[in-house]
Amino acid sequence: MQKQFFGYLYPSGESQKLCVQNVFLETIMFEQEQQMKNEEKKAMIHARAQAQVERENHDLRMEQTKALAKEKQKAEIEVGKVNSKLFYENVTKFLRNDENMLVNTAWYTGMTLIGSMCAFMIVKEGLKQIVARTTKPNLGKRTHPKRTNKIRKEKYFSKNIKIDISYKM
Repeated sequence: MQKQFFGYLYPSGESQKLCVQNVFLETIMFEQEQQMKNEEKKAMIHARAQAQVERENHDLRMEQTKALAKEKQKAEIEVGKVNSKLFYENVTKFLRNDENMLVNTAWYTGMTLIGSMCAFMIVKEGLKQIVARTTKPNLGKRTHPKRTNKIRKEKYFSKNIKIDISYKM
């Protein structure tokens, strides 16, 4: 049986419960769709605002980077000036032979060169001796008549060789 309410016919009983549930589900679905649309709008608005802020901040960061680069360049120039001044002072001090630096430098350089040459010659002669002893045969031992005769005998009359004389047909 159906009831009329504000000009609409509404079912009663079991079918009324199903209609109420359907309306309830449709309402929930409609609310969820509206929430999704609102969330999308909020996300788009947020993304646009964040992009705008990033563009503004990008300009500020670029200005800060340029300022830091200028400061760094000025500091490097100052350090270069100080280093070149100290280098010039030390070279002039060396060439004026203050504290007998020129003589000491010549003495130590000469001793280093002589020591290096001696070490090189010792290593070179040592390598020559090693090569001579390891690559060339000692001819005195191999050509001695008694030694070569003994080697021949050992080579041809070895005790370890067994000769099988058996003959089978």
